[in-house]
Amino acid sequence: MSSDETDAELWAKVVAAERNYTDAKAAFYQNVSSRRALLSSALRGRSAAERAAALDFLDGIPKDVPLLVDELIDLATHTGWALYAKRAIGLNRARREVRRSIEDRLRSADSIDFRRLAELLWHMEDWATLRYLTTQAAASSDPETREVGEDFDRRLSGEWFRQ
Repeated sequence: MSSDETDAELWAKVVAAERNYTDAKAAFYQNVSSRRALLSSALRGRSAAERAAALDFLDGIPKDVPLLVDELIDLATHTGWALYAKRAIGLNRARREVRRSIEDRLRSADSIDFRRLAELLWHMEDWATLRYLTTQAAASSDPETREVGEDFDRRLSGEWFRQ
């Protein structure tokens, strides 16, 4: 930082950068011909900056969320991205698509996946699909997966709030 810059000048640079970012997002939204493909690639890519930009874009302009549910649920099962993916999916934005994707994933999910998916459903307040997940977890031969079902059964029954 240059000692010649004042706090006000530094803040003005932040505001200008935010304005440029907002303008770039609007231009991308309005003019790109393959928005879904680019966002999908960014969400699945290795670049954290691209993932973060795609998640931020979807959080602010959620129209493409239903088309990218599979990619977002992939991220929702990864510790470092779960919170951001849940936020992008948001409450009720893509409930039907999320249900379909989760039902498909449960066939091969491990206990960690079950927990992350249950957390996503809890965040979405999708009690019916969460109940389905807990039923599937209860039928598992894996004790850790059954524990996930028990944890979220307690939450659904209200026991979690009384503890």
